[in-house]
Amino acid sequence: MKWLYRILFLLLVTASCRQPKVTPAVKVHQPDSIAVYQTSGFLLSSEHHTWIIYPDSTVRHRIVGRFAGRDSVGEQPVPKRVARQLYALTRQLFVTHETPDIVRVKTEAVETDQPYLTVDVYDGAQSIAYDYYLGYPDVVYSQALQRLMKFATTQKMPADTPLPQESAVDTLAIKSVSINMTDARMPSRQIDKTLEIDSEGKHTAINDTVWYDKDGNETAMRSSDWHPLSHAKWYKIQPLAFSMFKKIPADVVRRNVYGRKKKKGSSCHIFVDFEQRSVAYHMDLSHQDVVYSADFQRLLDYLR
Repeated sequence: MKWLYRILFLLLVTASCRQPKVTPAVKVHQPDSIAVYQTSGFLLSSEHHTWIIYPDSTVRHRIVGRFAGRDSVGEQPVPKRVARQLYALTRQLFVTHETPDIVRVKTEAVETDQPYLTVDVYDGAQSIAYDYYLGYPDVVYSQALQRLMKFATTQKMPADTPLPQESAVDTLAIKSVSINMTDARMPSRQIDKTLEIDSEGKHTAINDTVWYDKDGNETAMRSSDWHPLSHAKWYKIQPLAFSMFKKIPADVVRRNVYGRKKKKGSSCHIFVDFEQRSVAYHMDLSHQDVVYSADFQRLLDYLR
């Protein structure tokens, strides 16, 4: 259920990581901000560090300390040299994708209780989170991603030497796709539909409905049992989702804007597990002026 934790974390940090600005249109390749952080593994750390990179190459270094059961939040200045390198690395890896993240997977060996490196890209109505579990000893990461990983671990930026030309691994296959649709268009009711599909063809779905009173307080909740999709739906959704989200990033948004937004609307969360890498998409469907790709629009139609 790690996809569920990713969704909850995205919702918590989105507000603090977006850069406050209003523009008529934003291109997909110019995100609002990018957040980089590493989670603890078996050995818990007393501090959690997050670097938030903005389009003007400025960087905020946020530190959350945990001492004696109490949290403290602070910030440290980031030297311009380090900020420029962070901006360049994250842009090459997660915006233009001119540099690969994984170049080779020697074996499927895995170690337990290791940390994750997470990169969240916030871009208008769409947020994309990249997770790398650092417990795969035989995965060869690109030089660019290795630099980012080393910085997140040591807080020291390696020398800014030219990066070699590397090719992305072409053998990573999707293990599973999890999709959550939230419909909050009615003030008195919210409907959540969750669907899980794996590479072997297994598929399950569940529906949750929550009712609210006029003050927004929850009054009742009803959940269905996990159940298989109908064959008609499965034959449409499974091949489309697996082909669409194999590409990194998937072709979801064609025109990303800060346009008109409904007070309450729908959202879609998609978690794609590649084993050595996972990618989570969060789409705020209440933005009325966003244009989605034909494949994603067709997927939404199948899910509704």
